[in-house]
Amino acid sequence: MTFFISYVVNFVLQLYVDYSSEEKGQLMWAVAFGSMLGTFPFAWLYTRFGARYVLFGAGLLSAAATALTPLAVTQLGLPFFLGLRFLQVGLIFRQFPL
Repeated sequence: MTFFISYVVNFVLQLYVDYSSEEKGQLMWAVAFGSMLGTFPFAWLYTRFGARYVLFGAGLLSAAATALTPLAVTQLGLPFFLGLRFLQVGLIFRQFPL
């Protein structure tokens, strides 16, 4: 089932955008750096503000970034989409310092 969903999403995205190999590499780069750098600020934020407020704020930011992703892909361009991917992946790692 997951393969089918992935196939459909890839097909639909190819109708709207066709990224070059370099642009696909940049998207992978954003994911890699977001995951590496996403852990460190949350460790500091947990000690400063507590887990409840930090997780709530990160959840709101993650929801906003996810909601803006289709707009970024189709209309706002690659730099905005790269920033959103970096932010989304960084926010995924919010629970690891706990």
